[in-house]
Amino acid sequence: MYKLDFLIDTFTKHAEEHKKNNERLLEQFKKMNPEEPIPDHMTDEFNLPMALATICNAIQELNKRLDG
Repeated sequence: MYKLDFLIDTFTKHAEEHKKNNERLLEQFKKMNPEEPIPDHMTDEFNLPMALATICNAIQELNKRLDG
């Protein structure tokens, strides 16, 4: 079973990489397709690993309050 601290750290690292990769892909698309509009999926800032890290943080805070 995973510990919440581990999940938060891992998801946060993955979220940072996800953001860098998306930025890189967007720049690459712009260079290769200067006349094309940017597809909607490339401008969507939703980041699943960050969402999961946020959920884990909320669970951790709830656990702290219950244990408090």
